[in-house]
Amino acid sequence: MSEKQLPKRAIIGLSLMLILLVVSIVVRSLAGGWFNDKAPSPAKLSPEFTNTGIIETLDSETYTKYASEKKTFLFATYLPSCSADLVSYVARLATEKNITIYYYTWEDFRESSLHDTIKYAPSFGIVVNGELVAHLRSDSEEDAHIYNSYEDFVSWVSEKIEF
Repeated sequence: MSEKQLPKRAIIGLSLMLILLVVSIVVRSLAGGWFNDKAPSPAKLSPEFTNTGIIETLDSETYTKYASEKKTFLFATYLPSCSADLVSYVARLATEKNITIYYYTWEDFRESSLHDTIKYAPSFGIVVNGELVAHLRSDSEEDAHIYNSYEDFVSWVSEKIEF
């Protein structure tokens, strides 16, 4: 190869790389990738779970039904020997926000497929469009403050659910 062909090839290669970079920046910015710092908006509860202010029992059959219908709802699971704080937070949240929250009995929950994800009680789950998107982990130091403060609990739920 002659010396005059190398710079031409290098310029062509650099030009192609520059074009690819510009195209990738444009595509990512249109898709909201690099220039969109905004967190996803909280989801709204399915309408039948609003304007109620109640707590109901949830079983695996009902959970499966709601999930297959792509419902957005909230549930707690606990053992009678668990801390009363989460139980009182759930009742208070249902009343204050006038929503339905489900208690998934531990006996039934333990036999469900969710037990592969949520291994310990007490816990609180957020289901959006039929998918479990968040849950509290009672064995996690990260979640400890949520179990110990009603305000932190409401704040955590509010990150995923709009009241």
